[in-house]
Amino acid sequence: MSEYTPTTERPMTNKRFRIWYVPQVPMKAFTREFDDLDAAKMVLNAVIDFSIFEFENDVKPDYSDAAGISRWESDGDGGFDWFDLEEDEWRDDLRDAA
Repeated sequence: MSEYTPTTERPMTNKRFRIWYVPQVPMKAFTREFDDLDAAKMVLNAVIDFSIFEFENDVKPDYSDAAGISRWESDGDGGFDWFDLEEDEWRDDLRDAA
């Protein structure tokens, strides 16, 4: 099975988002790209909810994961790179509590 590489199918723009999820630190991150932030948030929240479900039902023996959303944007040197959003930029529960 070949590795999923969405960037080879569509040109990169400055309006791209990528979720990343590390199910057990320090393993490699699972990533997927999206055209809009709302879609990325919806998928990442589902992944996080599933991880919590696994932990609460003793599927995972311990719990050491990490997750976030990155945005493709200018690096300030004429190029582009992925930069992580602050948690309150994508977690509605944090934004609503402020």
